[in-house]
Amino acid sequence: MLHLLDMDAGAAAAIRAALRAGEEPALPGAVRMSFGLGTAEGDVDTVAAALAAIAVDGPAWTYRVSSVTGEWEPDPDPRPWPDLPLAPAGAAQRATAGEAS
Repeated sequence: MLHLLDMDAGAAAAIRAALRAGEEPALPGAVRMSFGLGTAEGDVDTVAAALAAIAVDGPAWTYRVSSVTGEWEPDPDPRPWPDLPLAPAGAAQRATAGEAS
């Protein structure tokens, strides 16, 4: 993996040490894709085009670690929220009560 990321062992050790110290260093990129029987040729073409764009231009978004989930998320997140109907009052309480029984 270090060869693919064009990193030496010293650079990798420095990143690991920074992560262990609670820092958020810039991380080299690695991408994992899973293709299955339902993957169409167009899906593969889309992934290949996206990877080529990232390799040439870099990521289009910036990211941060969520203080709530600990997961990486876009910052700011430019994606629109879906237009979902509001739940009726007390729906969450009824669902929780139903799970408890």
